[in-house]
Amino acid sequence: MLKIIFNSPCNFTTSSELLTIPIGLAYIKSYCEANFPCEIKIVPIVNQRVLEREKPDIVGISCYAATYDRAAGLAGLCKRNGVHVVVGGEQITTLPHLITDDMAIGVRGEGEHAFLGLLKRFDKGWNPEQLGDLQGLVFRDEQGELKIMEPTPPLVSLDELPIPDLLLGNNNDLLCLMTSRGCPYNCVFCATGWHKSVHWMSPEKVVETIEFHVKKYPGLRAVKFWDDLFTVKYNRVERIVELLEQKGLSRRLRFSICTRADHITEELLTLLKRMNCNHVSMGLESGCDKTLRYIKKNCTVEINRRAVELLSSNGFDSESSFIVGFPRETNEDIEETFNFIKSVPIKKIQVFLPIPYPGTKLWEDALRQEMVSEDMEWEKLDLIATMANPRFVLTDFVVISETLSREQLYEWLKKLRLLRKWKSFRFAMSLLVRSPSIIFQRLKREVLFGIRRMRFS
Repeated sequence: MLKIIFNSPCNFTTSSELLTIPIGLAYIKSYCEANFPCEIKIVPIVNQRVLEREKPDIVGISCYAATYDRAAGLAGLCKRNGVHVVVGGEQITTLPHLITDDMAIGVRGEGEHAFLGLLKRFDKGWNPEQLGDLQGLVFRDEQGELKIMEPTPPLVSLDELPIPDLLLGNNNDLLCLMTSRGCPYNCVFCATGWHKSVHWMSPEKVVETIEFHVKKYPGLRAVKFWDDLFTVKYNRVERIVELLEQKGLSRRLRFSICTRADHITEELLTLLKRMNCNHVSMGLESGCDKTLRYIKKNCTVEINRRAVELLSSNGFDSESSFIVGFPRETNEDIEETFNFIKSVPIKKIQVFLPIPYPGTKLWEDALRQEMVSEDMEWEKLDLIATMANPRFVLTDFVVISETLSREQLYEWLKKLRLLRKWKSFRFAMSLLVRSPSIIFQRLKREVLFGIRRMRFS
């Protein structure tokens, strides 16, 4: 029986991935184990000790731009130990020619069918002549020429995938789910644009997945839908709510979702209340109409304001992300965003610099201006870094602003960080009064994150 380990390298200083398993890898694991005799483990870190203990035949690595250097280093370690490496994720999907000599195979697009096909053809490695009929691969033929195939087409139905264990034995109180793949919008900064279509798990499969975890993990108290946009299909949301009510899950669990400001209506909020959803996240991105037009958000400041106020008046906790430092943004534009955040009842905020991820319009523009390159240090594109420590913007973190200096952006990040901390403090105090158990559960997760961070850093 083949032994495989999966890993998604992350920034151990700032990444919340230490508290959750990579959902995409979990689905590939469950799909392959159900269709081929193999044993797959998902591990938070791969080093020499892990390789010696597990003795895997294959290591599968999922990475995006900011973690590609870590993935390349890990591939080298595996090859030196005689282990075959398959790498997938956004970076290989968008820039497949960057595959290194230490990576035996690259997988572009969704990985379930491609990885299963690779397992069926594995015999102490892969014969390139036997790979030509598999979609979505990147590999070198017998002459050493790089073969790059088109990404695998999306699965016809996400319902065909077996339900994976998304907690992997960790009796956590929080379950994170992805019930769709892709996004129908086309923002200039979003790295999910390689999905050419959007496809959804059926409401029945969504609720079955939740029920599976509730039965297996009695301590489960909350479910977070990590879909880019959970509310794209109103009728689907309505059916999920009906099924949750029928199963009694809306009484037992709290839910949180991600959506857009222009999806927020009184009708939707009434539906979410029935689901026992108390937390809504939105990517508002800016409080400046000029910036919203530039990033093709298809929203306005007024729509953003109305959404936040509707959520607040209906008793929802709202969390929003903002991005400052787009190429032509001025101090005045960012000040509009700052004043917007101050003036509306958002409970929590996150503020980032724009990241020119490969495959986005921002990447193409930054590449033309030589702000980025295909042989750069990819960790300079770490989304979380400047939010965790604004001083990173003063050194070599990628900045694409054409109007503001690094020092000016640093001052804005400091100012916005103070605003973020103030809103977070007020939110925590309000939670402590009305729902102290939620505070203690969140503190527990923070302690767990700290322990794992010290363990792996």
